[in-house]
Amino acid sequence: MEKRITEIKDEPSFFHEIYECGSAENSPSITITAGIHGDEVTGIYVAEKLIEYLGNHELKKGFVKIMPRCNPVAMRRMKRWSSYDETDMNRIFPGDMNGTATMRAAHNVWEETKDAHIIIDLHCCSNSSMAYALAIYDEFPEVENLVKKMNIENLVQSEGVGGQLFTEACRRRGQRAFVIELPSGVRPGAINFDAADICLEGLINLLKQEGVIKGNYVDNPTESYGKIKDIYSTAAGLWLPSVKNGQQIQAGDEVGTVDSFNIYAPESGKVLITIPGSYVFAGDHVLSYVQDNNDSL
Repeated sequence: MEKRITEIKDEPSFFHEIYECGSAENSPSITITAGIHGDEVTGIYVAEKLIEYLGNHELKKGFVKIMPRCNPVAMRRMKRWSSYDETDMNRIFPGDMNGTATMRAAHNVWEETKDAHIIIDLHCCSNSSMAYALAIYDEFPEVENLVKKMNIENLVQSEGVGGQLFTEACRRRGQRAFVIELPSGVRPGAINFDAADICLEGLINLLKQEGVIKGNYVDNPTESYGKIKDIYSTAAGLWLPSVKNGQQIQAGDEVGTVDSFNIYAPESGKVLITIPGSYVFAGDHVLSYVQDNNDSL
């Protein structure tokens, strides 16, 4: 892969590393971004491993661009946001070339992704979560078909908040864009290697199905779900879950207890995030599930 660097001028200036292979005139053009939030390092690791993989595998067709550290200042302090302006980059796309440091960095990412047919943005979620893809597939059903080529177990309907790279790319430019959320490591800077392996295999599988690289692929389509819904403790005490990630639940099922109080599922769905046994207060988040598609309509 070829590497180039773009500079975002500030005091001090900082840089975006960009890796490319194939010809920009060829289709499909696929851009993979990571590190929009500086502390979400499992996605950064996956991007680096994909750079290594593509450096050893010739492309059959198409063009691949990888930006492994979209928010390098935030990564250097292992924080979600840059210390320059404490701004969430993933709420300000398409950015502003005349704005704050993060606004200018977002604008550069926006410009670097403008010619892509497909954008895959790698992020991290709770280390108590399953891996999942996030898309506005109700608005852009073609993205649902694309995600299913990655064999990520869960595709979740996004709330569609504006200012995110993938929502803006879909709505403003008609690109096929989505997020992969990977469980984080157990501390800042730690990588969840199991989740990273699943994601890397999924990305390679998608590239094979798109005909970008040679090789056999696995056809094990993703299950599509509705939006993420949270369950909160109704009391203070010891939370003990009675369900596990990936488990199907029905309305009225017990999902855990807080001391002598039972916590119930309000509707059917699939458990996505289970907070491990811990002492909690009333109102604390203890579990998240994704709605079954028929319940989310």
